[in-house]
Amino acid sequence: MTTIVWFRDDLRVTDHPALHHAVERGEPVVCLYVLDEESEGVRPLGGAAKWWLHHSLTSLAADLSNLGAP
Repeated sequence: MTTIVWFRDDLRVTDHPALHHAVERGEPVVCLYVLDEESEGVRPLGGAAKWWLHHSLTSLAADLSNLGAP
């Protein structure tokens, strides 16, 4: 059984309860981030926020890769 860990606002791997629980199960883990710019009530991101998000997701990908999660 595969567990999906959905990263939303918390883009860290340390002290991440959902990720920790998923890994403890010993089953495959799929990590994902979905950028939602169309749902009702979602504010569009400005340039600075997009810059921050890009670098945060790059860092998250590197952290996950270091843990063996592509």
